[in-house]
Amino acid sequence: MKKTFLLLLSMLFCSLSFGQVETKWETLTLSSKGVTLYYRFVEDDNNYTFEVKTIIFKGMTDLPFTVSEGKKFVFHLEDGNDVFFENNRFSESCLGCGSAGLQGSKAQGAKMYYSMTNEQMKSLLNNSVTSYKFYTDDDSYEIKISKRKMSEFKNHLKDIMGEPD
Repeated sequence: MKKTFLLLLSMLFCSLSFGQVETKWETLTLSSKGVTLYYRFVEDDNNYTFEVKTIIFKGMTDLPFTVSEGKKFVFHLEDGNDVFFENNRFSESCLGCGSAGLQGSKAQGAKMYYSMTNEQMKSLLNNSVTSYKFYTDDDSYEIKISKRKMSEFKNHLKDIMGEPD
């Protein structure tokens, strides 16, 4: 017990000393067109990452899938422009890897990492986003985003950027 406590304390100290900040996992879409997608933002020494966990269903079956490094995640803006992100590393689905908590913990899912620039973040904040599209190695999925979910998304983006409301 003492070793566990010391390990947790040292992990907390390390995370505080390196200054990494992250938002909590939030839902962007829940089973829309068979895709459940969770996200969070991470800032580490002025480097920003958009982390995504997703589960893909076909009917009642969750599908195994992979997302190679360089695969795109695209936000479609209302003005017709797009904001593109690229996956930083190879991701392979596994049981529970796309879940945030208990929901989806027994389904195939994967976690992807997309670097974000200040320009990309400001573009998302200053424009209306209508949908997103992300690519796996075998398919792509385009999903509409509700105004409420996009408002929450923008609030979390402001939080990680240190922007006032």
